[in-house]
Amino acid sequence: MSAKFISLLFPKKTGPWIFILFLFSVLFVPDFWPKPGLHLGVEEILIPLMLLHMALYPGKLIKGFTIFIIVFSLYILFTILLNFSTQTFSDYFEVYKILKYGIIVLFMTGVFEENKNLFDITLRIFLPLLLLFNMLHYFNVLGFNQIIEPYYALSEIHLKNFGVDSLGNPAVKRMLGTAGNPNMNALIFLFFLTYFLSKLDSKKINGASVFVFMSLFGLGVCQSRTTMVAGILVVGKTLLIRRFSIKSFSLNAVIIFAAILAGYFLSKYSYNYFTNTLLVPSENHSIQGRLSVWEILWEMVLQKPVFGHGPTKSFFYERVLYSDGEYILYLWRYGFIGLLFYLWWLISPLFRNFHVARKNGFFLLFVIGLLISAITNNPLSDPMILSLFALATAHQFAYNEVYKSANT
Repeated sequence: MSAKFISLLFPKKTGPWIFILFLFSVLFVPDFWPKPGLHLGVEEILIPLMLLHMALYPGKLIKGFTIFIIVFSLYILFTILLNFSTQTFSDYFEVYKILKYGIIVLFMTGVFEENKNLFDITLRIFLPLLLLFNMLHYFNVLGFNQIIEPYYALSEIHLKNFGVDSLGNPAVKRMLGTAGNPNMNALIFLFFLTYFLSKLDSKKINGASVFVFMSLFGLGVCQSRTTMVAGILVVGKTLLIRRFSIKSFSLNAVIIFAAILAGYFLSKYSYNYFTNTLLVPSENHSIQGRLSVWEILWEMVLQKPVFGHGPTKSFFYERVLYSDGEYILYLWRYGFIGLLFYLWWLISPLFRNFHVARKNGFFLLFVIGLLISAITNNPLSDPMILSLFALATAHQFAYNEVYKSANT
């Protein structure tokens, strides 16, 4: 079959539709898990289509980024081979994860360059739908949590204990949403929040203000402490550093404050939930649990500080452990070299043109949020958040190219 015939069946204009289907599947279609540690989503089907599209309609290759992806993948493979006796088949998917991220970024960069409003329009459509889904779950409309949410919940315990404590008494509701986990669900809303913060008009109120309200409200209802801190910081950075007019600053500040209050007071147990962390951390089981796991992992890091223990997912499954911190996880898995790879993975897109990254704002704000979240969560270890990070990276690369073309 000739390339010309294939191009007739698979025209270039399919690119935007692949993006829309990809984001829809990431946000709304539940994953299926063939075995522990192996999460496969419907969007996996689109990866070969992205490769085919790039083969038929090759765009500009981002050399530095591509080299980094290859080197990082080879390094992970090296740590697997170095610790071969403790590795399982699912550990090799950590290599695939990095390669998949690279494919998404390269494909989406070309799509966003040629369709400048596609990303914005799609997010404006999907955010209200996402919030609607979450509200149906939060209020358990028509038995939503018994019929629909089980397909999304990553843990039966999260869903079983939704809105109650370990004794069955009423407690704070931590919204699981399509992520199936309140911390990851909050990061999804952080993705939308950082994008629409970058779209605020410094002179007047615009449509982005409404989407900022929706994003911040959704984030707040997830009751994720670390991500809420990240959200407040990126909001503060936006309002204090950008040159807003007094009118625009005041109105946007009111909208943002109203969103925080609405999300915070939707549950009357929110105050106790947060003060339990802020005022008496020594009595908080969540913090104590994290510290005990980090202590175990740190002792093992000292045994293999340079190259680490490899992915070794079985170590966590067999002991029912959760690292709850991506810095310590990458340090344990891949050593100090791997931790440097992880940090560069997050921040390197900023250095292609930091001036443009500051002007765009979206990717910079999202990375700040991820860096904060990674203290107590594993954002890039989650397939949904990794896919959103890939889209944010592609958006930044495309913005670089559009800005360069407009100023040459």
